[in-house]
Amino acid sequence: MLNHATVHGTDRSALTRFQHLPVPQVEVALDAILDAHLAVSVAGLVAVDLYDGCFLYDFSADQMRLIDLDEYRPGPFVLDAD
Repeated sequence: MLNHATVHGTDRSALTRFQHLPVPQVEVALDAILDAHLAVSVAGLVAVDLYDGCFLYDFSADQMRLIDLDEYRPGPFVLDAD
């Protein structure tokens, strides 16, 4: 996981390691996230709780995986919580 900001004192070494990857490698990883959200958008949905803790980067395979995708809603919508 790149970052899990909800846990105090989290080990952010994976995020630091990801930030030091060559730019073309990072672009491929980010394309995977964007491609997934374009597919969701075509279905008429938007992400409610998407953050860097949802991104699991496999350094040995050079592949980004999306995890813990809690909620998508028909969009656009008004968030009824702070």
